[in-house]
Amino acid sequence: MIEIGSFSTLKTDLGKKRAAYERAGVKENWVVRNPYFVHIFVLNNDGVYVESVHRNEASIKVHSFEGLTIDLNYLQK
Repeated sequence: MIEIGSFSTLKTDLGKKRAAYERAGVKENWVVRNPYFVHIFVLNNDGVYVESVHRNEASIKVHSFEGLTIDLNYLQK
């Protein structure tokens, strides 16, 4: 799941919604604050999200789909 976060909803996106997606078993959840700041939550084998924060990266690997990478530079065009 990929969602666009905003300053006004960030607390909900990274808190309540993240916890609800984790309980529901959503394997991967991205919260995109802007193309240069992305929170990624990946469900581990224990059913718990592991968070990584990506800043100023040209591309980000999608864990749920082997071989898929999102080119963030393309989103700026």
